[in-house]
Amino acid sequence: MTDRKIKFNLFAITKELINAPYKLGGQSITEGLDCFSLVYRYLIMRGYALPIEYKGLTLETYKDLYDKDRDRATQIMIEFVEEHMEEIPRSMMFAGDVALARVTGEDRGHAFLVIDGGNGNIICATEEYGVTISSVKYYTVERVFRCR
Repeated sequence: MTDRKIKFNLFAITKELINAPYKLGGQSITEGLDCFSLVYRYLIMRGYALPIEYKGLTLETYKDLYDKDRDRATQIMIEFVEEHMEEIPRSMMFAGDVALARVTGEDRGHAFLVIDGGNGNIICATEEYGVTISSVKYYTVERVFRCR
């Protein structure tokens, strides 16, 4: 993990991701990204060395599993982040960190990955808006993973 004192420009790293369309299992900024591929691409842009395949899945085959077993696909996504990042308390969340969140008020709603955009905002991929900046007030952040 990198030291918190190392500066990075979140805007410079994420500006090309913002406004990408949504596509489940998507891998391309122009063709679309989902929450998992958004965070995967973000981590690579941040310099993380990540595997192309994880537990027999690639970004291409993730969509197939998601269509068949959404809960299992989500669990593998969470395991991937757990293995590659350090979990920290919510109170230590800092711009650029990755979080597991749910839409506030959804009873057992789908968990998805977001990037803390700072100033009460997150960067997320939604079916309705694609990759966008949204207020964290609309989400319940469950777990946070250090990305600095």
